[in-house]
Amino acid sequence: MTIFLGFALSTLFAVLANIQSALVLSSPGRTMNVGHAVAALLGMSLYAGFVAVTARPVLALGLSLAATTLLWAVNRLKMAVLREPLVFSDVFLLGQVHRHPQLYVAHAPSGASHGAVLWAALLAAMAALEPAYQPLTAKARGLMILISGLPWLLLHGLLAGKFPRATAWMLSAHDPSFDPTTDAARFTPMGEALLHAVHHTRRVREGLDDLLAATRIAAFGRTDAHRPPHLLLTQAESFCDIRRFVPEIGDNLFPRIQEAMDHGRHGRLELDWSGAYTMRTEFSVLTGLNIREMETFGFDPYLLAARRPIPSLAHALRDQGYRSICIHPYDPTFFRRDMVMRNLGFDQFLGRDFFSNAGTNGPYVSDPAVLNTAMDLFLDASGPLFVFVITMEAHGPWLPGRFGPAAPEKTPLAQYLRHLRSLDSAVGDVLRRSRDLDRDMIFALYGDHVPSLDVVRGHSAASKATDYFIWTPCPHAVSGQPKNLRPEWLGHEILGEPREKALGRGK
Repeated sequence: MTIFLGFALSTLFAVLANIQSALVLSSPGRTMNVGHAVAALLGMSLYAGFVAVTARPVLALGLSLAATTLLWAVNRLKMAVLREPLVFSDVFLLGQVHRHPQLYVAHAPSGASHGAVLWAALLAAMAALEPAYQPLTAKARGLMILISGLPWLLLHGLLAGKFPRATAWMLSAHDPSFDPTTDAARFTPMGEALLHAVHHTRRVREGLDDLLAATRIAAFGRTDAHRPPHLLLTQAESFCDIRRFVPEIGDNLFPRIQEAMDHGRHGRLELDWSGAYTMRTEFSVLTGLNIREMETFGFDPYLLAARRPIPSLAHALRDQGYRSICIHPYDPTFFRRDMVMRNLGFDQFLGRDFFSNAGTNGPYVSDPAVLNTAMDLFLDASGPLFVFVITMEAHGPWLPGRFGPAAPEKTPLAQYLRHLRSLDSAVGDVLRRSRDLDRDMIFALYGDHVPSLDVVRGHSAASKATDYFIWTPCPHAVSGQPKNLRPEWLGHEILGEPREKALGRGK
């Protein structure tokens, strides 16, 4: 009777937690049956597995409730920080959480560690006080293992295409939108994860060429300039005009960036995500592919880019005689960039090891060190060069003591403003040193997402848009009104018709 009660409570708790996660999201219509089924099977699987391992029904219930609570809490935390629920592809980030915990764990609420300690103490007491369940024979333990494993075997069959009719019915009956928040509200987060994972693996089996063909790829233009210009494209970590959220900061926030905006093209980069998912912006800018049309591959597009070459800005420039280098002063395996950048057409990747002696500003390599490294490459280049810089300096988390105990920047906003000033200094270095080059240079910079700051998340005018500029040394390339862009159009804006008007026919 104890085990049957444990099954009932574990299953009910999982279903209720999943329903609660959906009901906090608005939706014009809900079809939760698939989510109820997934949650129920998860609750049963967890409880049966823990009973088989511990032979203690009460402890097993505590462990299964703890596991479900952890999943619920992580989903709630992601919604609070990133305004997006968990998606199935987040499981591929677990390795990064293990290797780089400082980038993730710090977002947990301050009381989370206390809660974890209390749970651990309670579970330890259960383990010590509850005797092993005597009626759990070898046959009964085998049955528990079978019950625990069956849902995962079923999931494996669905993902491997063993039940094609069931898969086709499931997807056609529910018709997911591939918007994580919309689908989590309609089908519950667990239902959304299952539907997206099933669709994703079916897409992989059927081939991806039609997906790429159906998705609009911005036509990267060619130049007939006598001397093709260098291109420096910078993805600035968490860059945006923070004055949209904190107007009282004042006008003289970043004078050199403002100079580049005033003498070039600029505007907002309109994103559908905030606070994270750098790889979405990065992929969209480099490939001209619209993330919203990438179905489940839009959640983490580098899952696709790590598998196969994809036409990109670097490929287009290679055809015009350019050499392409990617610079990122961090672990090259992060987001699988060591594989991705090769598939996106880059000839060389300069990662963390290249910057072992570089200066830092806070915990990461400073923006001036990275952008001046890029300028050194341009000065040494014998032909047209494309350098894509991914900065790291302004990456969170925003914790006390970021610059040392004596630093005056105590609040997250003050820390962020210090990084903006550092980026502004780096932009000034680029503008100054560009005069020493033997050919013109296009300098484009954009933010990958807005910073994950309370002042941004809590402001009534909060937006997911970042900012960009495209600067050239030509005196007639003067900005007009700001032009807002989707990230997939930024490469076209740089290399398309606007570039011909800015650079003319060469020197």
